[in-house]
Amino acid sequence: MCPVCGKVVTITGWNSKGDEGTIGFDCGHSLTQRITKFSPKAPPAPTLHFAGYDGFAAKIQSLGNKDLTDYHSTTRYRIDIADYCLKLLLGNYDNGIAFSAGLTGFLVQAKATLDSLCEEINLYYNLNIATTKGRAVDVEKLLSNTHILSRRDRKFGNFLTQELGPGSTWFKDFKDFRDQEGTHRKRSPRNLIFGKTHEIEIQVGGKKVEIGTYCVDLIQRINRLLEDSYRYMT
Repeated sequence: MCPVCGKVVTITGWNSKGDEGTIGFDCGHSLTQRITKFSPKAPPAPTLHFAGYDGFAAKIQSLGNKDLTDYHSTTRYRIDIADYCLKLLLGNYDNGIAFSAGLTGFLVQAKATLDSLCEEINLYYNLNIATTKGRAVDVEKLLSNTHILSRRDRKFGNFLTQELGPGSTWFKDFKDFRDQEGTHRKRSPRNLIFGKTHEIEIQVGGKKVEIGTYCVDLIQRINRLLEDSYRYMT
């Protein structure tokens, strides 16, 4: 129905300019309306904490173990990059290149943060876990050797098994997501779902999650895991 003359009409055209769209009717009248655009809303970036990190840095300073000191710095470097990539993702909350670069970088560096921590643990406890020459111990390698760590520190070994072991749903889901979206993604374009409540959703571990909230929660969890791990070692 035409809002001007009240006749039952047929739409004959549509034009848009800027934030407005104009509908034309066969009675000769037209209707101009403001276009409501969907704009996903990103959650705020989190604040990370490093009191445990700094405490462990002070402890190992006198040990004279250059590799351990270097890897301790690398762990911070990795989580700082993950944090930067997360902010890039949240600041460009769409499916553009900046968003994609932020997501990919975040997933890769978040996992690398945990791998670097595992090499710190290997060096600090002198676990001597064998790896390919030139490669650090990663999460998977450390977890297959937690019996060695548990001989040195049973409580810490149990903690890492609980957080990262086979029964850890959050780590399995994250690792699968990292492998798929960050390093071995098969599909293009990315399979994102733009929801009706200002969200961008994606499948992680068989569940539909809001991607910004998921990544914020993930980096906070990794931050807590780092801090708890350093307190065990300090």
